[in-house]
Amino acid sequence: MSQRRDAIKTIDKESNLEGLILRPLSAKLLEPTMPEKAGIIDRERLLDISGRRRIHQISLAKRFGLNNYQNPAGGCLLTDKGFSGRLEDLLRHNPDYDISDLHLLKVGRHFRISDGLRFIVGRDEKENERLMSFARDGNMIFDIPDIPSPIGLARGKISEKDKESLASILVRYSDCNGDGFTVSYRRPTSEEREKVFANPASQSLLDSLRI
Repeated sequence: MSQRRDAIKTIDKESNLEGLILRPLSAKLLEPTMPEKAGIIDRERLLDISGRRRIHQISLAKRFGLNNYQNPAGGCLLTDKGFSGRLEDLLRHNPDYDISDLHLLKVGRHFRISDGLRFIVGRDEKENERLMSFARDGNMIFDIPDIPSPIGLARGKISEKDKESLASILVRYSDCNGDGFTVSYRRPTSEEREKVFANPASQSLLDSLRI
């Protein structure tokens, strides 16, 4: 919605940058900016793209040899309540985050177990695979080999009590039919598994930990 003409004018005004914000893809449809008027930027080399279709942008990408880009889509992740909440949690508890932590915010169900521990549970097979791809040294992978269940990725410092809590969350999202099950866990770089028995987590516990 920020690409509407009236919204563009509002952005210029509210940012106190009227006449300075250049929009190269649609510049010829707008009033010349100060950099254009001053000859700093050649207006003739700017474009006049409008509308929701992406034909011109895709053609430009092909022309410049850009092949690895996301599919065109509307909306910014920061406007998504779920994602922004996870990001806020990450910034609060892990200010030294890296790019992997940011990508992980887009996958699965997230739970804040403690100040130093986050647990992510996949929602389908594709997300399980993505979680496995994000696993790194120091993380812990949880699963239930005996029944259909998601993968759980624990990132942070884990106590013995935490392992029981993480296992109970995983059991809750598995095909356990309300029964307790033995959950296995391991480090990403090891095939050596340990096990812990857990009953399904209560809804109140899930609600209190869900990010």
